[in-house]
Amino acid sequence: SLTGAIPKELFRLSNIQSISLSMNKLEGIVPSQIGTADSLKVLSLSHNHLGGVIPTEIGLLSNLKLLYLSNNIFEFSLPSELGNLHILQGLGLAGIPDLTGVLPEELGQLSNLRGVFRVNAKLNGTIPHLFFTNLKKLNTMDLSGNNLVGSMPTAHHFENL
Repeated sequence: SLTGAIPKELFRLSNIQSISLSMNKLEGIVPSQIGTADSLKVLSLSHNHLGGVIPTEIGLLSNLKLLYLSNNIFEFSLPSELGNLHILQGLGLAGIPDLTGVLPEELGQLSNLRGVFRVNAKLNGTIPHLFFTNLKKLNTMDLSGNNLVGSMPTAHHFENL
């Protein structure tokens, strides 16, 4: 198992397309330099001890297709900048118990999201309407274990679920 912090220099590798550091004992924060790894297509950091905030700079990774941050100890809210990841197909955010705030409306712009979308945290507020109108390729959505309120939309919004 790898231990320690994620070195910020890792994100200076200009041609790196995949970083998979899941299931280790990494701790500390995800460096803000992550936004400079613009060739990155896969970022998997699940099952570590990473904390602090999810850096807004992740929203600069315009080639990112898969983002897995599950089972870490991130705090505070989801950055709205995740909505900038227009070609993102998979997003894993399960098991982050101290993630709070609302689901950003901008996440509804992830129209290519196909894979599992999981957020099991302390999120509150309503589910943004764009989730049901724009995420037409999504085949699984799990928002259990949150404090979300409001009514569910009509069935025609769930074509692929």
